[in-house]
Amino acid sequence: MKISRYWIVFIICAVAWIIASLSLAPSLSGIDVWAFRDAGWNLASTGSFESLVATNTGGATPKLYSSYTPIMPLLFAGYASILPRNAYAGTIFNLLIGLTAAAVMLGWVIRQPQNSSIVRSYAALAVAILPVIFVTFDRPEAIGLILFSIPVFLSADANASPIFVGIFVALTFLGHPFSGIAAGIWASALVLSRNWHFPGRWLLSLREVMITGMGAIAVLIAVALAYYSLDHNSLARFLAHALGISSGLGPVMALTSGKDFLRDILDAAALHQDVPETLAYFLSLVSSLLLVSWCAVYRKELRNEDWISVCAGLACTAIAVFLFPRQGHYLFCTTSLVPLGLLAVGKTGSKMSTVGLLLLLFGMFIRLPAFFIDIVQRSEQRSSYEASLQQPSFLLAHLQTPDALVAVEGDDYDLFKPQFQNLFHLGWFHYSNRLTKPAAIANCYDAFHGPDTAVRPLPSQLDPSEFHMIQAVPQHLWITILGHRVMRGQWGYGCDLYVRNGADNGIQAPLN
Repeated sequence: MKISRYWIVFIICAVAWIIASLSLAPSLSGIDVWAFRDAGWNLASTGSFESLVATNTGGATPKLYSSYTPIMPLLFAGYASILPRNAYAGTIFNLLIGLTAAAVMLGWVIRQPQNSSIVRSYAALAVAILPVIFVTFDRPEAIGLILFSIPVFLSADANASPIFVGIFVALTFLGHPFSGIAAGIWASALVLSRNWHFPGRWLLSLREVMITGMGAIAVLIAVALAYYSLDHNSLARFLAHALGISSGLGPVMALTSGKDFLRDILDAAALHQDVPETLAYFLSLVSSLLLVSWCAVYRKELRNEDWISVCAGLACTAIAVFLFPRQGHYLFCTTSLVPLGLLAVGKTGSKMSTVGLLLLLFGMFIRLPAFFIDIVQRSEQRSSYEASLQQPSFLLAHLQTPDALVAVEGDDYDLFKPQFQNLFHLGWFHYSNRLTKPAAIANCYDAFHGPDTAVRPLPSQLDPSEFHMIQAVPQHLWITILGHRVMRGQWGYGCDLYVRNGADNGIQAPLN
């Protein structure tokens, strides 16, 4: 197939996925939405790059967002400043970013040499038909893949400027820290590969890598100083989250709990108690085993430069497993980053092209179960979504101001955010006592495992006597396959709405 035809197929399928996504219910947003989109929404609507999650304590006062690196919320702020801020905003934003990542990957695939034409054709067709596989809901892995491709592309060029490579490594870090670390590893590996046949290759490569590192550090220091000038406590909040001091997912927590390493691995795999995600986690490890096995079979045909790229890929996996054992998303991320790095090496004619394409196909394959479940779930959620559409307006009518603090349980963030500026994740009350006093609560039923007639209880740290229910969940939606219930849990839209005593405007309505 001609290269242009792959792009035609890609464009047709991308447009079709966008149209199909608008016909389904919006994707429910997990807890990550507070970390990666909330500040962007606030910036677009109020001009303030702040969020409640920025405090890392769930406090009631919004602060400068610094829990994570800023590129994803800034990109969403740009999106939300132009396109409608409604319940589909997050879904379409994530889809557009994922499709862009797929376009980047397709570009790399069709650049591969002709000696891998059969595998290249299968990989290009797979990416063109299923670009939605690269969508990462409410997380910045797709952004990391897009940014990762830039320093890798530059490093593969013999005339690349090390300082520019360093700048883009820093930008990759600001989009997705793990991808930034991986970009630094791959940039260094590609420099050494390019210089392998030159006299003094080690010193020459070390010089380039040091310049790259200086460029990256200069950018990161400039950003850190900007944050510090705006809020002296912002960097402390970032380190508390990034190093795992408050989240329990970072390298400090991994290093200080080595005796619990196996438990951490299992916890990471089952973090969401989701079978497809658990399977994908372990298959991400299998991806590295496949790389090692392939190299063992073709070891006599590999050049020294090829082994450098293999070590770079394995180093990325090792960092994900040993430094972030409970952050399963980082390990899953390697199933895209490592193939792309191998394709950067392979475009020069190396045998790494073939294994890169094979690992790309494998990485897409392990994403399929979660993708199909998402389609089925969103198809079945349409009725509960429509039944719950008026809940935010109904709740707003019972409050004195849209700036009131509203706690939302479950994944209905995008349903309530257009109406309420200060959303707070109700689940945070489960971890410790809070001084926060929400004016209203949306106690939602997604992932609730109680009996059919049960009312979902409020967190034990809240006093139920301080609130009164103004509306019950409009519709229960059980986990089914083609209408047949198969699990105890629910997975639909809809919440029980509560208002704090004394905060109600006095509007009365019967419970549904």
